Amino acid sequence: MRLQVAGGGVVSIRESTAAGMQGPDLTVERGLAFIGGFTQAAVAAEFALIMLENPAASGVVVLVDRISVTTGGVSGIRGVHGVTTVPTAITNVTNKRIGGAAPVADMGQASNGATTGLQFFVATLNINRPKAYHFTPPIRLDEGENIGFWTSSANISLSLSYEWREI
Repeated sequence: MRLQVAGGGVVSIRESTAAGMQGPDLTVERGLAFIGGFTQAAVAAEFALIMLENPAASGVVVLVDRISVTTGGVSGIRGVHGVTTVPTAITNVTNKRIGGAAPVADMGQASNGATTGLQFFVATLNINRPKAYHFTPPIRLDEGENIGFWTSSANISLSLSYEWREI
């Protein structure tokens, strides 16, 4: 651990040593940390989905550290593994090291009359009250795996962002 003083007297504590960055700081420095989000509009009689997928033969493991979620109405959300709904690609993904490379993982969004996948997470949310969930340990996605978060009620919008690393 070391202190770093930036211009203007700003002090930041970094997980690093004099020899170089370590841990999460090193992941960001190498351009392997990403954040992406989307809002899926409400559709009558359908559930909203926002997913993250590690493509087959990607050559990386994706570690999901955090999600931030808001719904457009009182609804639960369900986290599922192995989503079979074919999503529309989302492209507004940012490397946490501004100017870094694009991620290997893909984000997608969809709405469907039924939810798919093996449920592993459930939470209830109030209307327009953002909530963040930190996963410790992180959710691991091997090649060809995905996770998604569905609304538990139909005709409710879903805004969700993922924070992940690729190792």
